[in-house]
Amino acid sequence: MPHEIAKQIIRKGTILSRAMSEDKHHLYFICHDPVYIEEYRKDVFLSVNITTIKEGKYFDPACVCSVGDHPFIKNDSYVIYNKAEIFGVDSVISNIKNNFAKISDPCSDELFIRVLEGFNKSERVKNHIKKHFDKYCT
Repeated sequence: MPHEIAKQIIRKGTILSRAMSEDKHHLYFICHDPVYIEEYRKDVFLSVNITTIKEGKYFDPACVCSVGDHPFIKNDSYVIYNKAEIFGVDSVISNIKNNFAKISDPCSDELFIRVLEGFNKSERVKNHIKKHFDKYCT
C-alpha cells in the first residue's frame, strides 16, 4: 500500500470520487480507519456520500449538511445512508492513481459526529452496513 496515499485514508477523512461516466465529483466520508476483514480478505473502510437536496424530492433527514460544513459543500445536501458502502483500500488507492478519486479536506469533528449519528437515525441503512457500523464505528 503506497504510504503517502494510504496514510490519508483515515477516520474523519474525505474523498472526492467520480463515476467513470461523469466529470462531477461526489464527497465521501471515511467513517473509520481501515481494518483488515478476513471475509473480504483485504483492508476496508465504511464510507457514505452526500447529494444536493432538490426541492420537491425526498431526502433522508438523518444528516443534513449546509454550505460551510465542508469546503466541498456548495448547496444544502444530505447523507445518502442507503448507499453507504464498504470500500477496499487498494481499490480507492487505484482510483486515486487513475484520477477517478482524490483525497479532500478532512471533515470537522462536529460534522463527523453528525454523519455517524445519522447511521442510527436513518431508516435507510442496509442491515449489513449497520452491523459493520456497529462493530467498527462505535
